Amino acid sequence: MSLETAIVRFVESLEPASLRAFLMEFEGVSNGTPSPPTPEAERAWEDLLSEWSASCPDAPTDLLVRLVRSAAMAAERIASKRGPEVDVVWTGPRTLVPLRQTQVVVDELIVGARKDLLLVSYVVHTMPNLIRRLARAMERGVRLSLLFERGSWYGGSLGFDAARAVREALPGVRLLTWSDPDGRVHVKAVVADEKAALVTSANLTGAALHRNMELGVLIKGGLAPQRIREHFDRLLAEGILVDVE
Repeated sequence: MSLETAIVRFVESLEPASLRAFLMEFEGVSNGTPSPPTPEAERAWEDLLSEWSASCPDAPTDLLVRLVRSAAMAAERIASKRGPEVDVVWTGPRTLVPLRQTQVVVDELIVGARKDLLLVSYVVHTMPNLIRRLARAMERGVRLSLLFERGSWYGGSLGFDAARAVREALPGVRLLTWSDPDGRVHVKAVVADEKAALVTSANLTGAALHRNMELGVLIKGGLAPQRIREHFDRLLAEGILVDVE
């Protein structure tokens, strides 16, 4: 494998926002190096570091980061000239058909968010990896909002207090729900920076992200992610969605 090929493979292993976040994190670490957010990207990064050491043994790693950033910028400019990208996202048994995995896509959207992140799910479980990534996003200054079904004592249908669990795990998060006592929040979606949206059947639970059969679509670019976010913002402004007390 050539150094050029290794750079291209690493750039292609991550979504642009996730790649930018990784490079920024890499440049900000004084001791050690961060790990890319997915196993595929981690393998590609290890291969790239190996090729870099063999091809440029005396060159500093920050020069490699600059080369990767340049390749990523070129890839983004090419992509910006095309329309929105739509990909199929899946949880469940794998086949020879190449489908994106729900857990990987959710992680990439969270890691890549720079300003705003909306997660919508009927139920939310405080899984350690999910909470850790969301906490890091909030530390970066990302505005995090979660919309989900109310507990039964609030007039909803959930049998446990998801709001309390999420608040304890993520202090400062904005929790939302539907004000209609007869309605149910069955939507499942993740919207990042109004630029990418995952619309899926999967709740934010371990079963949905790892064991069930779940199907969704990832939309990057175009107007759809922005319209989804703006629609939820209007629901909030009109009092249809409310903050969980």
